Amino acid sequence: LLLLCENPNLQIIYVTSENVSEHVVGYYLRLGTDKVKWRDQLPRLHMLSVNDNSMQTTLSQKILERPKLLSQLRELTFPSPPNSSSLQDNSGGRVHSKSNAKQHYVGLSVFTGSSGCSRLSRALGLPLLEADLAQLHWGTKQGSREIFSAAKVPYPRGTPDKDCGDYDSLLTTLFEI
Repeated sequence: LLLLCENPNLQIIYVTSENVSEHVVGYYLRLGTDKVKWRDQLPRLHMLSVNDNSMQTTLSQKILERPKLLSQLRELTFPSPPNSSSLQDNSGGRVHSKSNAKQHYVGLSVFTGSSGCSRLSRALGLPLLEADLAQLHWGTKQGSREIFSAAKVPYPRGTPDKDCGDYDSLLTTLFEI
């Protein structure tokens, strides 16, 4: 995701459980092309942290429990310059427009979708740019086979309706195929 900072029209807001070392951020920014100097990308990168590395709750929940951080995220995603407005677009995302400026699209991208991510996207008024938790199954091989089967679309043989949770079951199923 940090490699996207090369795009001068893109701003990244990165929220983590703990602060990320400037050396680590610099390392990843240097992995990009030489078209943009890595230090020139820093103004478009906003690194925020909840300063809580406990495993008791998810990062989304930690963010939701911090009203100041939520407020800061809202301000970063939709600053309120003079003569501006926020509009709802057709896809459910929010478009921010300024007079004499380009519109920009804002969305929430996460590593792994969860119900907490869905709550966070609603709290921020942003579309979740990941599969909704209720839809994750359809992105699996099993889910795809179910869709193809229902649509009568040919698909490669696999293991529908079988639990291959252990080694012996997996071997048995593979031999059956």
